[in-house]
Amino acid sequence: MRSSPVLLLLLAACGGDAAGRNSAAVARDSAGLAILEFPAGAIEDAPEWTLSKEPLAIIGDDSPDATLDLTTATLGGILSDGRVVVATAQPAQIILFGADGAQVGTLGRAGEGPGEYRALIQLLILPGDTVLAFEVTRRKGILYGADGTLLGELDFPLLADRPIVPLMRGRLEDGSFVLSGETLLPQTPEGNEKIYRLDLPIFALGSAATNYDTVTVTRGTQSYRSSLTFGNQVMPISRQVGFGPSPQIAVTRNGFWLSTGDVAELHEFVLSGATFPAQPSRVVRFNQPRREVTEADRGRYRERAAEGLERLKGLIPAELLDVEIAKLKETVFANAFPAIGQLRADHLGRLWMTSGTSLGDDMTTWTVLDPDGKPIGRVTLPEGTLFAVAEDRVVVRREDPASGLVRLEVWGVVGSR
Repeated sequence: MRSSPVLLLLLAACGGDAAGRNSAAVARDSAGLAILEFPAGAIEDAPEWTLSKEPLAIIGDDSPDATLDLTTATLGGILSDGRVVVATAQPAQIILFGADGAQVGTLGRAGEGPGEYRALIQLLILPGDTVLAFEVTRRKGILYGADGTLLGELDFPLLADRPIVPLMRGRLEDGSFVLSGETLLPQTPEGNEKIYRLDLPIFALGSAATNYDTVTVTRGTQSYRSSLTFGNQVMPISRQVGFGPSPQIAVTRNGFWLSTGDVAELHEFVLSGATFPAQPSRVVRFNQPRREVTEADRGRYRERAAEGLERLKGLIPAELLDVEIAKLKETVFANAFPAIGQLRADHLGRLWMTSGTSLGDDMTTWTVLDPDGKPIGRVTLPEGTLFAVAEDRVVVRREDPASGLVRLEVWGVVGSR
């Protein structure tokens, strides 16, 4: 991205009240790039949103259905009427829950035929409550109605230089897709640099789904050189730096917002009518310091990573599991948490962002931005992972540290409308 020749006016000296700090300088350079720069305090001064006094629904560990296991539930969404769609990996299934948390049906089934799946890596809620499940082994986007009806399948082509399709990030209202070019196994670059960030291409795929266009290239996940040992074989691989930054992508109706994670800055790409590679149409910056990573943070990270590996017993060879647990002592950590650790978009085009990461971090406060990038609210969630977000509610994935049982809590968000 070209640097703007326009000198931005910082507003930190515009007064001490919240209204003054929440204003932003706006400028455009000769290419028409809009820049909004928020001074220190803009995020903290956003109005406080609250949660309902208790969950609207609980799905999971207290369910009367003893066969319900959400341990591998990492994909899901909220329908317009409050129903929740959840995908699990083991067993492979897509479950539909009512707004009250009761299981009301399933979408498709495990298998390799039409409307069936083995390995789901993305699940999207499209307009009209159409559910799109991305099946990586068949390279299919499977479309379901909210009643479970199979609406059809979309084929996704391979790229010439990799054995798997790019990772689907979202679908635009014109039917095109935004994807990112992660690889099957983490790669190590040439040279001797210990910590690095490889390039990550962001692609657009038209509704005809015939070829990928490179929208932009960003910085990938911060990683370090390591190895994977199994028996007498040692393979060099990359591992993610503990609390290190990673690219965050939130897809909206006409494009997407992108953050490299290491700076409090968002770039908006509008794809309607764009030529590729594209330039951002808007940049939003926050004068926000990064939180320091402490020894307690590092210990909690290793502990939770070990707990996750322990639950893989019986699924991967015991020798490999023992080696991976021992490797946790060698984890390389960042000195500070990401400036933007997670980023989501809801159906209204608002952005939900936090500096918190999903493993070993107790930061659960999210800032909500309007579609132009201005802070409009802050809400603190129960400890856990933000599983899904809608206009007036969120789903939080919570795990019992002792039993490992997972439940999904649906909370109403007060002040979000």
